[in-house]
Parts: sequence; structure tokens; C-alpha cells
Amino acid sequence: MAAFFATAASAASALRTVHTGFRWLSSSFSETRIPVQEDGEFKITVDPISTIALVALMRFKEPDTRIGVNRSSVEIQQPSEFQNDYVNWQWLHRTIRGDSREDLAIIKDAITFAAKLYKPQDNEEVERLFQHARKGLDAIAATYDDKSGLTCSAIKSWQELIDVACDEGIESESELTPVAAKVQVLWSETEPKIICDLLDEAERRQGDTRIQVLSKCDTQIDAIEVYLSRKNGEFLEILQQKE
Repeated sequence: MAAFFATAASAASALRTVHTGFRWLSSSFSETRIPVQEDGEFKITVDPISTIALVALMRFKEPDTRIGVNRSSVEIQQPSEFQNDYVNWQWLHRTIRGDSREDLAIIKDAITFAAKLYKPQDNEEVERLFQHARKGLDAIAATYDDKSGLTCSAIKSWQELIDVACDEGIESESELTPVAAKVQVLWSETEPKIICDLLDEAERRQGDTRIQVLSKCDTQIDAIEVYLSRKNGEFLEILQQKE
């Protein structure tokens, strides 16, 4: 009898998981991506600062967390929310939406675009954010088994691009176009510091052995994610404008 109830409980749990997973997956069909705006030399696909900050957050996420692209923004896909012994919901979600490793190339665009707009070689706070993103790229690379594969090689080249941007800078070859100019003022001079200070505090708390809780830096991470979500909303409004 005990075995029967255990089996029934397991089956019920599996059904609840399937129901939750399919309800979550159904949202994937309604999601759309806003087309890339080729604005002169500026390939505007995502808000560069928000993307770089999100990459920085990857070092605080659990193993097998992935990066995905959704409506001209980069998002973090954590396996614990959708993955279990029955179905790999993360894989299904990415497959339905057409996510692939090639989407990671958007990170290179964000680094290049941000370097041209915000000049980390001359801006201490933007440079701090770039360095946090460099550590985040290490975390992304760690999710792939083949360390000598194309994805990890590309990630290494993006880290080198960050080094160049911070040391020498990446100059624009032309004047800012109207869309690029609007994106440039999306972030004030002081806002990158807010994100960096939160990242610094998250890093400090994560390494503090006196804090005896699993979610040592959730407050800081949640604050950053809310901030970035609002910025992405403002960025989408810019892309949707005709002028």
C-alpha cells in the first residue's frame, strides 16, 4: 500500500510539472522579436548596457543557466525553474523560440556598441561594468562542456574585445545617427555606477562565509534585474519609434 501511494504521489507530481511546463511554454508562441535596426555602422539589436549588465549577473547564477534572446533583449534562463527528472523544459522552451548558441553573438554586438557610445577607456564606471561582464563571460563559458569548441573560443575573443575597449577604446567611424543618439542617453552618467555598486555588494556577500543562507545576494540581483527590465522597456520604445 505504501508503494502504491508513493507511486501515485510521484505520478501526480509529474503531471503537475507537465501542466506547469506547458503553461509556461505556451507563452513562447506569442513572443515576437523586434527586427534589428541597421543604423549605419551601429547594429542595434539590444540595449548594450543592459546586456552587458545581464552578462555580469551570470556569475551569480546556478550551473547550466543559459542566455536567450527575447524581443530584442537578452534574458537569463535558469534550469531550476523548468527542469526536472521528467522533462527538460529549458531545452523545449529554447527549441520552440528558436534560441541557439548563435544568439550569443549578440553579446559581441553589445560590447562593441557600448564601447563606441560610452567609451569605457575614459569612463571609470562603464569600465567597471565591462570588467564585471568579463567575469560573467567566464560563467557562461563554464556551461559548455567543450572548452576548445567554437562557443568558448568566441567567448574568449569577446573578453579580449572588452580588454581592448577598456585599454584603447573602440572608436566610431561616423557620427551618431538619430537612433544611436537616443540609445546613448538611455543611461545617465551615474546609472552604471548604481549597477556596479550592486554587483560589488553581491560579490562581497557571495564570498562572505559568515552569511549562513543560500541566497546570499538575492536582494542585489533582484534589484539589478528589475532595473534592467525597465531599461529594456525604454529601449524597445526607442526601436519602435519611426523617427
